[in-house]
Amino acid sequence: KNGVVLSCCKIAVTLESSPADGTDIYSDKTATDLTKWKLRTSSSPGVLKQFGIQTTNRSWLYWMNARLLIGGTVIAEKTGLTSASFNEVTVGSKYNLTFDNINYDLPVDTDVYITLQVDAVSDTGRAASSGLIIQQDTNQIIVLDANDSYSVSTGSGTGTSNDRTWDWIAAQTGNLVPTNNTV
Repeated sequence: KNGVVLSCCKIAVTLESSPADGTDIYSDKTATDLTKWKLRTSSSPGVLKQFGIQTTNRSWLYWMNARLLIGGTVIAEKTGLTSASFNEVTVGSKYNLTFDNINYDLPVDTDVYITLQVDAVSDTGRAASSGLIIQQDTNQIIVLDANDSYSVSTGSGTGTSNDRTWDWIAAQTGNLVPTNNTV
């Protein structure tokens, strides 16, 4: 407490293989699962207090809302995302989005799966972009144990094997060809 991180239950974070890299998002698409992590506490149960993600782009330009789900239940949500919703870590290339005040019980030695789900903005003027990255970086997960001791995650690791990519699909203009069908 008071800025000191004490050791409590240990938390392991691993990136799951599904949803896969390259998930498509486009204007007005809702409830798109972008990534999933497995959380597992050891030593003692804990309470998930905070979960943060890091992106390599200005995700508020593409996401209207973002939420965390466990077993289909929303445990945290950020709506009406703007640049103020994110903390710029590295100018132009790293942005954190933090979900706090979660209070979700994590049983000891049990796998818990947390999914990041987003709703796209209503903007058909965005250019296509691929390989946009989401990662779960060090110190972005905080767990509290029964002794009021905090544990902070080491993240799911660094490097591309621990990143999840997604693609923004630009709006496309269709062609309408009128015919006189006399059948």
